[in-house]
Amino acid sequence: MKLSAIIVDDENQNIDILNSTLEDYATHSIDVIATSNNAKEAENIINELQPKVLFLDIKLDIGTAFDVLLKIKPYDYIVVFVTAYEEYILESFSYNAMSYIVKPIGIKEIVTAVNLVHRQYQLQNFTNKDQVEKIIHNLNPSKKENALKYLPIPEVNRINLVEFDKILFCKSDGRYTEIHTENEAIIVSAKNLGAYEKMLPEKLFFRMHKSFIVNLNKIIEVINDRGGSSCKMLNEEKLPVSKRKFQEFLRRLDLNT
Repeated sequence: MKLSAIIVDDENQNIDILNSTLEDYATHSIDVIATSNNAKEAENIINELQPKVLFLDIKLDIGTAFDVLLKIKPYDYIVVFVTAYEEYILESFSYNAMSYIVKPIGIKEIVTAVNLVHRQYQLQNFTNKDQVEKIIHNLNPSKKENALKYLPIPEVNRINLVEFDKILFCKSDGRYTEIHTENEAIIVSAKNLGAYEKMLPEKLFFRMHKSFIVNLNKIIEVINDRGGSSCKMLNEEKLPVSKRKFQEFLRRLDLNT
């Protein structure tokens, strides 16, 4: 049985990767009938087409996948979350019998998730509002006294655990990411910058350029002259700030005049 599906992610590149992988390895199981890169459009498409499977990135352009699920009209569907989030969030999904795929997306994970979706559909174990509300409750910051305070960075033979407060900035290097820390160490990760944008706490970090995410507490100077906008970090390194992000950057630093 082929199940209709929608892919929702605020990054078109991630949509293309998941769509292509589903076409290559689940073409007899999943029929992607729509994609969307924003929450409001996704809500409208889901209400209109009522796809049987929803592949949802957690963090969207406005709000989260949970907001979309709470707003759509009731019908029978199954959610597969696509996430780059930490272990405690994945544990919440497992506890509430929710399927998920961890970024960067792997073939084995997709095949496993699709097989699980088919079993759930045959058993009519559809996603329900109670499951969604339980996850939201479990992820409420006021409930997460033991939430991670560090960023897990996988390498070949180990996982580096770097405290958020020790990170100066993250730099894109193609499909990889360089994490620059206070002790001048540079850790290279196989995850792309978009994945780390979703993992890092918004209160501390801001993606002010397509190639950089900065720790807002580690900026010592903001520059805006004829040469363009930039910021200087604690280690004296100067990073560019994109023109379209500059005003939001100032707002995040409470520097709007």
